[in-house]
Amino acid sequence: MAIVDDQNRQPAASSASRKPWSLASAWAEGLRSTVGRRFAFWTILCSTVLALFMTFIQLGADYHREKGDQDAALDRIKVSILPSLAESVWLLDESLIQSQLAGIAQIEGVSSVEISGAGLSAPAAGRAAGAGYRIEFPILRKVNGETDNLGSLVIYADYSRIWGRVLNRALVILATNFLKTAVVSFAILLIFQRLVGRHLSALSRFASSYDPEAKGQRLALEAVRAFPGGGGRSEFETLERAINRWSEATERHVAQLRNANREQAEFTYALSHDLKSPVNTMAMLIDELVEDGVPNEDGLEVLGDMRATNARMGALVDDVLGYSRLVQGGFSAETVDVSVLVEEVSKDLAADIRAAGATIEAGRLPAVFGQPAQLRLLFQNLIANAVKFRRPGKEAIVRLTAEVSASDVVFRVADNGIGIPKEYRETIFGLFKRLHARSDYEGSGIGLATCRRVMLNHGGTIFIEDGIDGGTAIILKFPRSLDDEAH
Repeated sequence: MAIVDDQNRQPAASSASRKPWSLASAWAEGLRSTVGRRFAFWTILCSTVLALFMTFIQLGADYHREKGDQDAALDRIKVSILPSLAESVWLLDESLIQSQLAGIAQIEGVSSVEISGAGLSAPAAGRAAGAGYRIEFPILRKVNGETDNLGSLVIYADYSRIWGRVLNRALVILATNFLKTAVVSFAILLIFQRLVGRHLSALSRFASSYDPEAKGQRLALEAVRAFPGGGGRSEFETLERAINRWSEATERHVAQLRNANREQAEFTYALSHDLKSPVNTMAMLIDELVEDGVPNEDGLEVLGDMRATNARMGALVDDVLGYSRLVQGGFSAETVDVSVLVEEVSKDLAADIRAAGATIEAGRLPAVFGQPAQLRLLFQNLIANAVKFRRPGKEAIVRLTAEVSASDVVFRVADNGIGIPKEYRETIFGLFKRLHARSDYEGSGIGLATCRRVMLNHGGTIFIEDGIDGGTAIILKFPRSLDDEAH
């Protein structure tokens, strides 16, 4: 995989260089891949479970078949051996009886055999009887239509030999299946890595290194050799083309947004700067009129209203200028201790806080990665608003808390003020949006828009929840990787 720069068709410096493909490199890359390791693990696990199950079925069938063959062989003794054994017992030919018993003892599964109730001195053959089962056949001889009972042939048998053979066979089968599973898993992992894994790794590297602000980034997957008779385009080739089209579209949109933001900021700055001069001139003229003297009190009142109106216009122009600087963009970020920052902001607003009888409650707050001046403006606006929009006749409380998770740092600036109705909690972040008359609460209506702009610059979000006793809580969510998000 390479991230290709369209302008010079050279792979970007951050992209991995291609290496000649080999079994060893493919195997090593497959094991480094999380998906490859999981694929190999589940392949081995499923193959092993299936092999054990099939081996159990096969060995169980073999055991029952051989057990049946042994039982049938012992049952045939009644027909093949017992008649001749009855003649030998009738004749009391002990040597022949011993020979016949020895022959029976050689039958599969027989541990020992003996004749009981015939009055013979050496009626047993085979090894000592152990755990197993016992079969007894009567020794009968028919003479002139009468049947004489000459005793009983007692056979002691077991299935130990069959069980031993089955166990030995199981070990051989399991060892063979283990070797076969290892070889097949090795081969499947190589095939997976060749056909799928290397492209997934390339996509992952491209996604992790992709920068929307950079130009000419393109995904270039390794070429897939055509399958004989397959034809057509592979799924990864289709995905590669789609991702590159999206990358091109993203670049165009980013460029358009950047140009639009720059033009808007330049226009706003120029307009605000041009308005600043007439405002200052008007203020100077009002001061001159006051110094030259006004014929009556009504004239002084009119000049006072003009001065107040001009001051509000000047403050509005200053706020617009400040906002335009935020929109213009880039900054160098650093680690900012929010606890220290809030303490400094509280000192700057000390006069307003004392006048309102407000209490600022802030414990130990975590540090964030950002632009100090913008973060200072953010918390200054929020604390100032919380003090300004207090509930009449009630001591204002401003409480700052924070929570840190694996992905975010979340600050909560809560107050017990007049609150913001739910239907206005989104629109209030617009430029010049106000919920109250200027005579009730002074301000330009740009404060919360400025706060949202600061959060956007830091890759974060800002929204409103219920605060203390029906007040307002402003939630600031900063991503932990602000060094990647900030621009």
